[in-house]
Amino acid sequence: MEVLILKKHEVIRAAMLELGFPYDEADQETASAYKTGNNYYIMMINDMLQNENYGINIDKVVLRKADVQNMPGKIIYLKPDGYIKSLTSGVEAYRDKLISSKNNFLFKYLKKIDPEEIEEKYTRLASISLAIMMAAPLSKAGELSRLYELFLAEQNKFIHDNPPIINIEDLR
Repeated sequence: MEVLILKKHEVIRAAMLELGFPYDEADQETASAYKTGNNYYIMMINDMLQNENYGINIDKVVLRKADVQNMPGKIIYLKPDGYIKSLTSGVEAYRDKLISSKNNFLFKYLKKIDPEEIEEKYTRLASISLAIMMAAPLSKAGELSRLYELFLAEQNKFIHDNPPIINIEDLR
């Protein structure tokens, strides 16, 4: 099955429409709203790649233990490939290792992905995020509360793709 990727032009066009700007293919490059969207696009993509609120780059793995275990009461694990930050409580990052008192658990973390790996199904979420960034520079700050509500509604669609991991030991 082919995975369709996010298209910059479509995201900017949708963001412009969210803000109420008319869109015409003929003058897309010269429209000030399009230029603003183009300028903020990379910032929005970077935010998507670094922020767990989008859910696009969350992964779950059972960690591998490090060869050397020299911390009493703690277990030292190897960081998984592409590790950005932990989303599991009770796990500390130190250089290339993760340290926890937990044993054999499912580790949830934010992983590094390439912008080209963002799937097309995130187009609406990306366009709303871009519209939020574009609102103030384009004198549409009054739209922010509406856009934020749309963002939360769209974000909820992807929460079920990455349900929160609850470790029974954390509840004790």
